[in-house]
Amino acid sequence: MIEIVAYILLAHVSKTDFAINESAASKLVHWLSKQRNALGGFASTQDTVVSLQALAQYAALIPREVRDVKVTVKGKEASPLEFHVHQNNKLVLHQASLLEVPGMYTVQATGSGCVYIQSTLYYNIPPPKTEVVFLLDVGTVTRECDGVRKQFDIHLSVSYTGDRVTSNMALVEVDMLSGFIPTKKSVKELENVLLVKKAEIKPDKVIIYLEELDKTSLNLKISVEQDIEIENLKPATVHVYDYYKPDDRIAREYNSPCSSDV
Repeated sequence: MIEIVAYILLAHVSKTDFAINESAASKLVHWLSKQRNALGGFASTQDTVVSLQALAQYAALIPREVRDVKVTVKGKEASPLEFHVHQNNKLVLHQASLLEVPGMYTVQATGSGCVYIQSTLYYNIPPPKTEVVFLLDVGTVTRECDGVRKQFDIHLSVSYTGDRVTSNMALVEVDMLSGFIPTKKSVKELENVLLVKKAEIKPDKVIIYLEELDKTSLNLKISVEQDIEIENLKPATVHVYDYYKPDDRIAREYNSPCSSDV
């Protein structure tokens, strides 16, 4: 809608008999001005480009010289805010914070000239609670903790709990603990599991591609071994998410079951 109105305004200001259409154009300018954000732009880049072009051409056709204007903003409780706009600072943005919010304010302008006044309200809202559509359990089982290269298995159990019968294609990303690497044999064996399309080793993680998930838990296992000894080992994370709806995700942490690493 913003872009459409801007193009209509451009059509008005492009006419040779613009004086006849000035009343209609001023209404469009008034509406467009209301849509601007606190930084002077609009909802999108395209809206901003077309709207600013239209407003600039309108301003060029209707000069409003600023000689000397004083604007006073008054609230019931807060002290009045005063702005003085004149020839030397007419292109400078004048702004101040309203101390009483919510509150009722009146704006009074005196003098000679044309100024644009805008009020902007900033507020935060809690993020919406995302529905959990996956269940994920992560466990570790020791294979070797006393040897030179410590080894253990990562056991994953994942299922879909959303509204549909099955999920879309899902990805399981298993981040590796610092200094640990997956065994190629265990990753290759994952491809023999039903619903697993592909499993690949990336730097510091294993990615498992699943055709879909349903209400039945799918069990997966990855064997890892220590490649470099790391002190103060921090937990690693396992992510499960919908390939086509990445916001549908769940994450769990795990650590090495060897007591010296915890």
